[in-house]
Amino acid sequence: MQKNKKYGALVWLFILVACFLAPNLLKQAPYELHILVLTCLFAALGMSFNLVWGYTGLLSLSHTASFGIGAYAAAVLSTKIGIPFWMEFLASGIGGGLAALLIGIPALRMAKSSFVMVTLAFFLICYVVANQWVAVTDGPAGIHSIPAPSILLPVVGLINIAGRQAYYYSSLSFLAFVVFVALRITRSRVGRVLVAIREDEVLAQSVGVNIFKYKLMIFILGSSMAGMVGNLFAHYIGVVGPDIFDFFFVVRVLIIVIAGGAGTIVGVLVGAVVFTIMPEVLRIASELREFMFAIVFTLVMLYMPTGIAGKWKDLYIFVERKIRHASSAN
Repeated sequence: MQKNKKYGALVWLFILVACFLAPNLLKQAPYELHILVLTCLFAALGMSFNLVWGYTGLLSLSHTASFGIGAYAAAVLSTKIGIPFWMEFLASGIGGGLAALLIGIPALRMAKSSFVMVTLAFFLICYVVANQWVAVTDGPAGIHSIPAPSILLPVVGLINIAGRQAYYYSSLSFLAFVVFVALRITRSRVGRVLVAIREDEVLAQSVGVNIFKYKLMIFILGSSMAGMVGNLFAHYIGVVGPDIFDFFFVVRVLIIVIAGGAGTIVGVLVGAVVFTIMPEVLRIASELREFMFAIVFTLVMLYMPTGIAGKWKDLYIFVERKIRHASSAN
């Protein structure tokens, strides 16, 4: 067990070093660096959704609505009001959390199927509001020229987050924070309670678990994180329109979590890497891009029903048993 932990720590250290050095290796490849930025953002979004669905069993179709609310909060507060970045960043998280609170109080008391429909309805409402509330959202035209964020640190001074490399490190830092929070939650008593709720709500309630409280808590937390990701996404892209509430984002997050391995940390990270890079690779066949993407996803589901992480775990156990068997035979 200690040896496995040691190897696991070394693997994580290698990944961190590789992530840190990646921009230096891709200085002459701005497009590849752009893909890495998107990978970090989608990984953070997938990780926040994984807490809600993968660990708790809440299939929320409004999760990317919180992402969109955070993006619009960044756009409006930075272009029309001009408040400091850290304040608008927190506002994006609060906006995503308030949206979850608004939906969660009535919806989490309903059956799971009704909860899914309510979250879908809220997602569609957000799209309509973004289109029609022209005074705030600028309607279908969207909000353009979102400035690059800057942070004033006491000792360092003013730091401008401009350029792909700076955005990469900022998105990577936030991803590391989200992973840290996810690990702290899932390895604690709260994480065990969430899994118990996912597996059997009735049994969890019978032993005294306040199901509604834990559901609402993780729903708000995950949505707040999604709002913060939306903030970073808006600043990076530089424009936010109603298409931020496109169903494309819902599908992308579902694919990342399902194919990567719902209820796992590593699986979501791998899923984000694979299913953010793959659509870009498939651009070489633009006419067949969506079709090929669907085939790849279907094959993953057929031959890796527990996701990429589950298949990797099975392979690891298989190899470990073979090694043990060979060593005992000798």
